[in-house]
Amino acid sequence: MGAEAIGSLMAYRLAVAGHDVTAVGSRAFAQAVQERGLLVEQNNKVLRAPRIRAVSDVECLSETDFELILITTKAFDTAVAAVHVRRFARAGATLLVLQNGVGGVDVAIGLLGSEQLYAGITTMPVQVLKPAVLRLLESRGGLGLAAVDSAQELERLAQLFVDAGLKTQIYQDCLAMQWSKLTLSMLANAIPAILDWPLDRILADPRLYKLERDAVCEAWAVVQRLKLRLVSLPGYPVPQLVRGLCSLPPRLAYPVFRRAVLHRRGGRASPLQHDLQRGRPKSEVTFLNGAVARSGATAGVPTPVNRALNDILTAIARGEVEWSAYRGQADRLVQRARGV
Repeated sequence: MGAEAIGSLMAYRLAVAGHDVTAVGSRAFAQAVQERGLLVEQNNKVLRAPRIRAVSDVECLSETDFELILITTKAFDTAVAAVHVRRFARAGATLLVLQNGVGGVDVAIGLLGSEQLYAGITTMPVQVLKPAVLRLLESRGGLGLAAVDSAQELERLAQLFVDAGLKTQIYQDCLAMQWSKLTLSMLANAIPAILDWPLDRILADPRLYKLERDAVCEAWAVVQRLKLRLVSLPGYPVPQLVRGLCSLPPRLAYPVFRRAVLHRRGGRASPLQHDLQRGRPKSEVTFLNGAVARSGATAGVPTPVNRALNDILTAIARGEVEWSAYRGQADRLVQRARGV
């Protein structure tokens, strides 16, 4: 459910491993797969997935039974996806919510229950070039899995992805895994989106770097108050990155931040920036910076930078604030985030 970047990559990998795969995506995605298949570009080679079934509506799947359902939508579409797959889940399918941020799994639990539900994160940089055409930017990264309630199927689930050629790691603490991915996903994401600036302009402005740093350090403070421990994710030593960024003086921490961001983002637009450019009325910032702000309020940890970034970006996405009011307006963003 949700055959965009990660969903399409999972469909490709599982199909190559010999599984019967159905991918639910947009009409453009389904049509492209039907016409020419699902294509993945890696190391200057274009590979075609074995035949997969691609549809844009689950209603045509009424007679189909599934062993595993992956929800790979953006976190803000979890509820819709969960409602669509509920009848298949009732038939006994294992469920895996594979998303960024914190909060999507809770939505899935509310609609589907927790008994058959597992949580996952990915650290593989994937780019959608056009419907059903992906580019895997590098081999670094992998998949993290954790049980939400029962761990009965966790080992079997992990082996499924290992056999599909994915570096897969099991985590004992679901929240620790999710918050670790959240801190990684926050890097150079909301600020480039709000300003609609390329990464090099963000990195060149000391004020914006300090905002980025403060946002991550607020998240770390929330994690500590929640008595969680950040964990390393496939390809990314998150605890060392966050400690270096937040414990060193800002000037000395800058090279740590720059290396992490350049490696994570490269020359691509940030995911939140891409969503605004596509005109999406919802934003995943609610499950990133917004999750930090909500958890901070509950735990008594001040999170002014994350709250400001979440509020601004959410208002732009909803059309409540014109993007032009902040696009390229670094002074205005800094003043708003600092409460000036």
